[in-house]
Amino acid sequence: MTLAALARSAPSPVPAGAVDEARELATHGDAFTAYDSADPGAIALLTAEGTTAFDDLVPDAGTAGRWHTDTGDVAALLRLVLAAWAADGSVVLTRGAPDPDALVRRLASEGVTATA
Repeated sequence: MTLAALARSAPSPVPAGAVDEARELATHGDAFTAYDSADPGAIALLTAEGTTAFDDLVPDAGTAGRWHTDTGDVAALLRLVLAAWAADGSVVLTRGAPDPDALVRRLASEGVTATA
């Protein structure tokens, strides 16, 4: 999420008892509680290269950091974000072909420490 998105709010005062979603809810992290656990041997990811079981999908925590990728490969992106999150890291995803100098500035401003 960009800093601009975190700084947003309703353009005018909200009525008494109402919540300014733009200001209040955007600052709360998502929480997820699984309804049930998956069978560790069940297929979690199916690609042209084969299958990956739930037990093998999330790697052991590797190197933490802020990763950059511009991949269009959904399976590769999934593996990257799971590896980053397992190490308490994060991912910056870019798309298209930005000017190389602009990309360098953007990655620096995002605090990117590694590229995949």
